[in-house]
Amino acid sequence: MRNVAKLVVLDMGALYSGTHKYRWWSYLVAFLIVLIAFLNGDAATPLAGAITGTSVGILMMPFASVDRHGLEQLYTMLPIRRREIVASHYLFGLLVMLMIDLYAAFIVAVGMIARFNPIHDYHAIIWMLFFATGLVLLQMTLSFPLMIGLGFQRAPLAAYLPIGIVLLAVFIEAGLDLDLAVLRPWLTAFSILLIVAFAFSWWLSTYLYKRREF
Repeated sequence: MRNVAKLVVLDMGALYSGTHKYRWWSYLVAFLIVLIAFLNGDAATPLAGAITGTSVGILMMPFASVDRHGLEQLYTMLPIRRREIVASHYLFGLLVMLMIDLYAAFIVAVGMIARFNPIHDYHAIIWMLFFATGLVLLQMTLSFPLMIGLGFQRAPLAAYLPIGIVLLAVFIEAGLDLDLAVLRPWLTAFSILLIVAFAFSWWLSTYLYKRREF
């Protein structure tokens, strides 16, 4: 467990160092998004959704850092089990999911006290949390086995696969004029299915990484 915690810290360090060039710009953009949501509540939910969609790319940073510095070969020489390395990546992903959820929910909450067109649906935060959590879990479920099992260089487009699926679903929904409200009774089933798929993804990543040669 101690090794897993140290590896998670390394992943967080990769996130911190990978964004240092743009950190202040990121803070400025984050502030402007909250300001816009405060001025016009109608913009809060779309902005929160857009931030969620673009932020999932953060999950790639540890893999890119490990590949750039050749750390995978180093890991094989250290007394670290491969399942611990996989576990650290997934735990890092869950921490990122928590940060994305909190920021998206904060944007929607600000939209509820907006100067103009405040949000009156108090379920908006719950729906945003459901969307953000689902998107990040889907991202990890589909892309992590590819990046862990094949390596970052062999799966450079893995991070964009879940986003492509979501965009395709939105396009189909808009083109066919479907009413997504009919899916509400199935949300519990979808949630359970996603959690099971996430657990299988974790197991598959561990299986593939144990058999990967460097």
